[in-house]
Amino acid sequence: MAQRWAFLVAEQGDAEELQALADELHTQTNGQVVPLLRRVLSGLDLGLSWGTWRWLKRSKEDEGQSWLQPPLTSLELDGLLCALQLARPELREVLLELADPYPGAPRHCPSVRHLPCLASLWVQQTVSALRVHRVASAEPQWQAAKELAYFHRHQLPLVDPRPAAMCGLQQRHLRELLHRHKAWLQESVYDEVREGSFRPSCWQFYSEIARPCSTRARCFAEVYPPQEVTAVVSHCWKDAFEDLLLALEQHVTKSIEGNSGYWLSLLALTHSNESITTAQHRSLLAAFDSCDELVVVWDTDGRWPTRLWCLYELTLADEQKEV
Repeated sequence: MAQRWAFLVAEQGDAEELQALADELHTQTNGQVVPLLRRVLSGLDLGLSWGTWRWLKRSKEDEGQSWLQPPLTSLELDGLLCALQLARPELREVLLELADPYPGAPRHCPSVRHLPCLASLWVQQTVSALRVHRVASAEPQWQAAKELAYFHRHQLPLVDPRPAAMCGLQQRHLRELLHRHKAWLQESVYDEVREGSFRPSCWQFYSEIARPCSTRARCFAEVYPPQEVTAVVSHCWKDAFEDLLLALEQHVTKSIEGNSGYWLSLLALTHSNESITTAQHRSLLAAFDSCDELVVVWDTDGRWPTRLWCLYELTLADEQKEV
């Protein structure tokens, strides 16, 4: 019955029917209807397939992340992406949230026929480009689809690998990372070496989250469309990543341009446990050539001036631009 109502509501847009549907869902799921489901229902403009209906009923929300049990099958993902092309802009973000595989879930390649739509959404950034990347990146032709969509919109090539001067991250990208991983970033873990409890550091964020999400041999910044670098950020990698994001949030509120492109070596370079490479050094120089300012994030423990890399960044800034 509820499935049949879903189609009627989608076609007629009747507010009373919509409320009745929500009430029945609330009863059937013992009150465990997540806010995500409410958002979908309030903006519904297409009929729900049986697969979509099952995903919504079994969805969970954990600090802004929707986890679906059981994981989507390949056929279900295909049906959801078909709905994505027909949905209103405000509903697309919700559908992508459902399609985004949660940690440990199997990742299915989307059908090639869905790539033009996904690539267009990625370029326009009307929805989360990070979510689009996570949904589509398993498909081998994803890069080619992005290049075509980017050229159609900007009449410019999408250079691969991306130049350092275009590896900036906007504040909305950093804010998304803060929201998406909020619970993990705020959880303190005891460190026997340091004899204390600490939240995840910048390096932990890179190694556990950013690097696995990145395309192989490409930096994390490339999961987003190109963004010109306007500020290089210098910070200590041992600091809590959450503190870094919150500090940059304060910086952007004081700056004139809210769409500044931040260059963070943590996310704009590929890293290993080895020493810095010549290519990384060249990227750093290129970032300084294109930026307008150096933003120093001073940690509460005063470690920043004790790090040689941070002092080197300061030296480069002093040589090339006014700090």
